Amino acid sequence: MDILLLSFSYVAPFIVYLLLGIASKRLFSTSSKTYLDINMFVFKIFLPLSLFFNIYNSDFASVDFSDPLLISLIGTLLIFFLAIFFYGKRNLPKASKSVMIQNSFRSNFILFGIPLTQNIMGSTVSGLAGLMTALVIPLFNILSVIVLAFYYKEKVSFLKTILQILKNPLIIASLIAILLKYFELRIPGLLVDTLYPLGKIATPMALFALGGRFIFRTERSTIRLLLEGLLVRLFVVPLIAIFVSVSFGIRGEALALLLVLFGGPVAVTSYTMAQQMGGNEQLAAQLLVYTTVFSTFSLFVFISILKTYGFF
Repeated sequence: MDILLLSFSYVAPFIVYLLLGIASKRLFSTSSKTYLDINMFVFKIFLPLSLFFNIYNSDFASVDFSDPLLISLIGTLLIFFLAIFFYGKRNLPKASKSVMIQNSFRSNFILFGIPLTQNIMGSTVSGLAGLMTALVIPLFNILSVIVLAFYYKEKVSFLKTILQILKNPLIIASLIAILLKYFELRIPGLLVDTLYPLGKIATPMALFALGGRFIFRTERSTIRLLLEGLLVRLFVVPLIAIFVSVSFGIRGEALALLLVLFGGPVAVTSYTMAQQMGGNEQLAAQLLVYTTVFSTFSLFVFISILKTYGFF
């Protein structure tokens, strides 16, 4: 019960932000354009700052490039290609295909990874969490840009796709942070103190904008995709990841991080990028809302089982 309550304590604020967005739409008759503008600022300013400082403030010195990192990177790529193969052959609108593929491989690790792992282990996590964030989050964004760009038009220019990746604010923020870490360059404290709070408001603002644009009506075809997306994101992918990780002898903190990486709700930025890059934003919004809510139950189940059998 304590684990369930602790897991819910991390999800509850996200639900509140969504409800505030919904309430603002109903109470103040706010236009949809207002929420689109908020979403644009989140995508181009607040989320890149959040990702930048997450990487910039991580301590990588004590971390080896070990099995957990290999599993996180190779596992993400395998899920990505399996999802492309599976959904690519389906008779679905291209905008929906890109969202379902993104839902399969992209989790909300940047928000859930470190806090929930600390919760599970009862102690501060090592530099492994920071290094995993620095490697996997940029990979998430690169793969998302590729799949969203590929399904955006009938014919896609390879050069234009590469340029879209390089121009993505999240990719730029990740590369700058990694370069600063590599060359051991420090940015002025005044600049950090000024910009860091802007990064902290990225998630509340993204979910607030999502709530303002969220529509409860769902078409029958979308309901099937929504249920399928919930099953894949919260049960199928984490089951495979846990089986592989345990087979490699991974236990404790590393296993907890991999559980959240592969079994957490879909990333907040998945909706933002779908809305910005021609994906089915309504499906992306519903997957974000429902995976966030139901991840409380699914993560509780996985954590309870793994703790019972002594893997944590």
